[in-house]
Amino acid sequence: MNNDKVYDKAEEMAEKVLCTGDKCVCPKIKEAGLCSGCDVFMALRDYYAEEEIKSFALSDWQEIKEILDSGKAKEVFEVGDEREETLITGEKITLVLLGFGQDEKVSGGKANMTIGLKDLMDGDFEMNLEHKNAGGWDKSRMRTVYMERIFKLLPEDLRELIVPVKKCTSAGNGSTDITVSEDKLFLFSLAEIYSTRAIKKSDNGDISQNADVYQEEGEQYEYFKNLLGDADPYDDNEETIKRKANGGGSAYDWWLRSPYIGSTSIFRCVGSGGGVFGNAAGDPGRRLLRLLRVILTLNIARLVWRAVFLHTDV
Repeated sequence: MNNDKVYDKAEEMAEKVLCTGDKCVCPKIKEAGLCSGCDVFMALRDYYAEEEIKSFALSDWQEIKEILDSGKAKEVFEVGDEREETLITGEKITLVLLGFGQDEKVSGGKANMTIGLKDLMDGDFEMNLEHKNAGGWDKSRMRTVYMERIFKLLPEDLRELIVPVKKCTSAGNGSTDITVSEDKLFLFSLAEIYSTRAIKKSDNGDISQNADVYQEEGEQYEYFKNLLGDADPYDDNEETIKRKANGGGSAYDWWLRSPYIGSTSIFRCVGSGGGVFGNAAGDPGRRLLRLLRVILTLNIARLVWRAVFLHTDV
């Protein structure tokens, strides 16, 4: 196989078939210490890779839907899995699986899984035309104009699987009130990236002193929990550095949807060094602040009882 991740998954499945606990059905595998040179193991690995393995990277969107419907998604997909897509403009993007069953659908229940951009799309985007954050994310130009435009750039078969979810965000203009928007695409909040503990203990006074408000904007996705743990948002971090050209270009700042609590003009951003700061919503000198981590919420399966995937609307 020419896809290392699929091949690794096939190897894991082959190992599970041949070895259970301390028992091994093939003594050669045990003797070889599992056994890259064992013909039995290699043959079984090749079989899984070629005949049965489906992956987030290689499956088409209909196949992904069928896997979710089957109830076997967590056996096939893993948080952190990636796939490449091409926008209708020809631009390449990489999607990463962020978590299962976290976002609340507008129609009720939980979205099956949430995926987002790993790096940054081309283009410069301001949150608002003026230096104001009144109305927060809900009323921002980013949400009401740019998200709709970006949605139309996605492949049609992907667009058909995306469902609106409820997103909580503070209202801006110095307010600590929380508003709820209904979004197919959205930017991360501070709390969807960083842990509760990290926000409460942050060395940044505005973050730690307003932790209760920031935490009402969501909870940390499993992807970031695995990636960051309890890392302080205020610290530079290689894991939150995002780059243009689908990861091949220069590092740039990227917006969060969280207003800067107590400010009438600033939204939170992640800087090119990977630490969180604030920037004026419409600063023309900072319009190179990159739009993304756009998030897509998929609603594809029928397993209410597993609390991971819910029934499809498509």
